[in-house]
Amino acid sequence: MVHHLHIQRISHGILGIFVVVAWLNHGGDLSNTRSAREEKLIGPSTVGNLRLRWKFFAGKDISATPAVANVVVYCSGELPLVECLVWKQNLSELTGLRGTTIVNVTLSRSTPTIAEKLLIVSICGLVVVIAVNRSNGRLVWPTQLDPHPRAVITTSRTAYLGAFYVGVSSTEEGLPAVQCCSFRGSLVKLNILPGAILWQTYTLPDNGGELRGYDGASIWGSSPAIDPKRRLAYAATGNHYTAPAKVRECQVRQNNQMIPPTTPNQCIGPDVNFNSIIAFEMESGRIRWASQLGAYDITDCPTRPNVDADFGHAPMLITISTNGTERDIAVVVQMRGFAWAMDHDSGDIVWLSAATDGKRVYIVIIMIIIMVNGSTNANKLRYVFSIHISLLDS
Repeated sequence: MVHHLHIQRISHGILGIFVVVAWLNHGGDLSNTRSAREEKLIGPSTVGNLRLRWKFFAGKDISATPAVANVVVYCSGELPLVECLVWKQNLSELTGLRGTTIVNVTLSRSTPTIAEKLLIVSICGLVVVIAVNRSNGRLVWPTQLDPHPRAVITTSRTAYLGAFYVGVSSTEEGLPAVQCCSFRGSLVKLNILPGAILWQTYTLPDNGGELRGYDGASIWGSSPAIDPKRRLAYAATGNHYTAPAKVRECQVRQNNQMIPPTTPNQCIGPDVNFNSIIAFEMESGRIRWASQLGAYDITDCPTRPNVDADFGHAPMLITISTNGTERDIAVVVQMRGFAWAMDHDSGDIVWLSAATDGKRVYIVIIMIIIMVNGSTNANKLRYVFSIHISLLDS
């Protein structure tokens, strides 16, 4: 299979008198809100009149939100050979890079980032970021972010004032325990030209590349949020993969009991920023503050709480008003169903909330499921369920 980055031009006839607002990365704006506030084409009065105007057959998955600028749609993903209206590029042929048995060099699974006259794309395997000319798709530069053999890039990038920010993740967590782990997550700042790394800040202390130290804490979802006023970049991290022996022994002495996220874990050392919200200083990469909100969370430890408290996306920066006073907060939701609001300046918790009212939970089924009789729900309607918690024990 051949994978391509492809570009589709929007028909001007669709736009009419409306202006299409640019969508520059996964978050859509510097604050990672995924909100098109200036969008006037679709609204309550027009949405009922929408009809299919055209359809583009990519052939395979487009797994990330497209970027949009100047009536051109920029997509990346797992695409076979297709004829595109503007240009197409095979990522492997474009860069000259070749995959290994571990990673697929031709796959990009995040939203392209529009930065001036360039389109910045992450190649998931080999941890390479490339810039191509937006008008013709020609390669401008490639930069590798991490030499770890299991490192990958799954985040989109956020561009601001001649630079951009991107997180680094890995696939190492899936290895057997005897082979795991040594990777450390990081946030990287590069300049748009010539694509040089300006700083790289890791989310965990240096483990010397040795197994069974502090590892993991990937930055793996959405796109970093930028606060121009405070000169801070915000990201959130996943769980740690393993921990040093002294930490595991400490957890055993505590009977591996869950510790509330707002209570410091005495087993965990300083600067161990797994399941955390982190504010990075944009000029230096220094961590201004970090709030660890997930308790001990190791997936391959036989006696583990394993609460799966990953943050799969970066914070969203918003301003709220309380009793007439405005306050800037960073809001992020973790995989275990808790939403957190943190103060921009200090990292203090403003509020937290759960995805349940204590009486019922809500679930959605969107996957193809094999039934007991061997049939599937592939062609069935997808469902949303509300389940009363008291009935689960009956």
